[in-house]
Amino acid sequence: MPLGRQLALTHKALHAWTDAVLAEHGSSLTTWIVLHSASVAPPEGLSQRELADGMGIGGPALVRHIDRLESQGHVERNRDATDRRITRVTLTRSGQRLHDELTTRMREIDADLRSHLTATEQRTLTRALTKIARFADETPITKEAETA
Repeated sequence: MPLGRQLALTHKALHAWTDAVLAEHGSSLTTWIVLHSASVAPPEGLSQRELADGMGIGGPALVRHIDRLESQGHVERNRDATDRRITRVTLTRSGQRLHDELTTRMREIDADLRSHLTATEQRTLTRALTKIARFADETPITKEAETA
């Protein structure tokens, strides 16, 4: 099987498994990622564009998640103090509590995954995935690849 396909299938399986675990807590991986991004943001929060770029998803997809989290009382949207066109997203106390709960679950998920690998396999996998990501980020797309 081509390596790219194996990585895509692994991503899909891990995403589905993580979503199933977090669903037991009424949440999802995407929710945790949004909350985590907001939790490490500067005090004024991140713009919706900064959140979307950091998550690698489109703005419209992120807006649906933020709408839901805002309606549940986990995040707030506020206009930027210097540029009113920008909407910043910050965590509420409820959002911070949910983030903390989900972070505990994510640590358990990580420990479970790591328990299936030796320490050497973990280090090798981390190095290999980092190299692959760097290659993909730094390699220009050629016209032939775009049409393939």
